[in-house]
Amino acid sequence: MSKGIFTTEKIATSGMLIALSIVVNVFGIPITPSNQITFVHTISAISGITLGPIFGFIIGFLGSCIGFFINPNGAYNMLFDISAGLSGVIFGLAFTVYRKFIKNKSVIKLTVTFIIAFIVVTTVCTAGINTVACYRLYSSKTNSFFVYLFARLPFQLLVSLINCILSITIILTLNKVRLFNKLFSIE
Repeated sequence: MSKGIFTTEKIATSGMLIALSIVVNVFGIPITPSNQITFVHTISAISGITLGPIFGFIIGFLGSCIGFFINPNGAYNMLFDISAGLSGVIFGLAFTVYRKFIKNKSVIKLTVTFIIAFIVVTTVCTAGINTVACYRLYSSKTNSFFVYLFARLPFQLLVSLINCILSITIILTLNKVRLFNKLFSIE
């Protein structure tokens, strides 16, 4: 097996994660046109953490794009796909820094890294890119962007918190079980 970035193991794992990302996108629970309960960031987190930022972007982007075309929920806007991919990049970069620079790794330091990554993802992807996309698609333009943002934010913060807790639980469990020792190691 080659030592390059696109190894057989990473490609096979990314295929499984893309499929899982598609399922999560298809089965999101729409609450309003601009708010839905989804676990896209959980899959992006797992992808970025285990396979790195490049695969994190590919998995998030393709999962969002293909998921939309299987089960469209409104008009298509590529900003949602870019946002899903970017969240994988953010998690990938955060955990690359964690692995290389954090000494004496612990569950507390891991959790802090997760929280920081989720704050960045929530700010850049959810409150930023996704809100711009929703505002362009669904807003009547009678309200300003910031009114729209602050109306969306409480619900999206709750969804992000749920995704954060779920991601931490999954990664810690996979690391403890050591099913995929090479891929899911947080050490």
